[in-house]
Amino acid sequence: MIKRIYIGMTSALFATFLIAYLMVWLSGNLDDSQYVDCYRAFVSGGLVLSYQANKKLIETVNENMKRKTILYLPDFRSKYADDVEILLKEQLIECKVVKVDIDINAYQETEKSISQASNLYRPDLIIAEGLGAFFIHRSGGINRICVNPDLHPSYRCDERLMKMYTEMENVGLVFNRLSDIEKCAHCWGIFGEGKERRDFSILHYPNIITVCREVHSSLDVVDELFSLLSNIDHSRWTDEHGVQYAEYGRVLVKADYALFRSVEEYVIPQGVRTIQDYAFNGTNLKRITIPDTVIFIGQYAFADCRLLDDVVLPPRIDKIRKATFQNCTSLSTVKLTKAIYRIESNAFTGTAIKAIELPHKNLTIENGAFDDGVKAVVSMSDMQSLLQDAKMC
Repeated sequence: MIKRIYIGMTSALFATFLIAYLMVWLSGNLDDSQYVDCYRAFVSGGLVLSYQANKKLIETVNENMKRKTILYLPDFRSKYADDVEILLKEQLIECKVVKVDIDINAYQETEKSISQASNLYRPDLIIAEGLGAFFIHRSGGINRICVNPDLHPSYRCDERLMKMYTEMENVGLVFNRLSDIEKCAHCWGIFGEGKERRDFSILHYPNIITVCREVHSSLDVVDELFSLLSNIDHSRWTDEHGVQYAEYGRVLVKADYALFRSVEEYVIPQGVRTIQDYAFNGTNLKRITIPDTVIFIGQYAFADCRLLDDVVLPPRIDKIRKATFQNCTSLSTVKLTKAIYRIESNAFTGTAIKAIELPHKNLTIENGAFDDGVKAVVSMSDMQSLLQDAKMC
């Protein structure tokens, strides 16, 4: 029994000595951020040399993010902010990393400093933690990664700001994806274990990553963070017809004219949600198949497609934007869906349409949406509704 205890104590002492020696050796051969990575990986039960294992991933990130700017917003008074800044700057050597501190008791100053930094550096990506995410999770139009976002900051400030933050929480929390859709931007939310996830979090973060450990800062999600960075540019590709897609196939960006000019029929794949401005402008399309998943069609998307003679709008399109089908001279019919509430100017000018059936009486048609002389016909259901109203009067 005594012999077993002696052997156990000897093994423990030897292991302790080996660990101490190894960490001293690492401290002399790696820079601070690499040493911290190794130490953290060892303490968490991983391999001490995890930095070397992730070296290829870091190289991929640097290649994808070459000459790009990252804006970093730490949590309010975060004790990890400097370490995260060092990590980002030393690992992402091809990027410019700019840290912007926030002050919960100076909301306007923080908004001003973030705005100034954005205008000055024009970041390609924003990484924010905790309260920092509160200021940027609704800032659409730019890729952003929010680590343990704090969506309810009011409990962290004094009474004079409580009312303002509470009002923002009540009326400003609906996530507006329009700017993201238009600019092919994305928003990720990384939540640690034990972090309260409210019912509305999915509205803010259509892309949620949950890690099974406590998360205090980006230091705790290095692998997830760098994996996201390595894949941001991989979300784009071009198919065999020269049609460019982004956001992992959710956004149809544009058809390359040189490669697409001989294409007469094209089927947009299921899963596409957005067709961007000018996507098929001036091409020789005769027929286009748009899947039901599409909810947004941009301005001039099919303008000057003079051979286009048939199009079926998907059921969830709610607006025909400016000049979407302008100068489609062969287009003679189009069926408007019940979801459409507005048709903007020049949407159908220069087409062969002679009459259009309105799906409901609440549709707004801007001046110049159709050519002069086009007849608007009320749908049968709306006609019956109008007749019924007339009888009641």
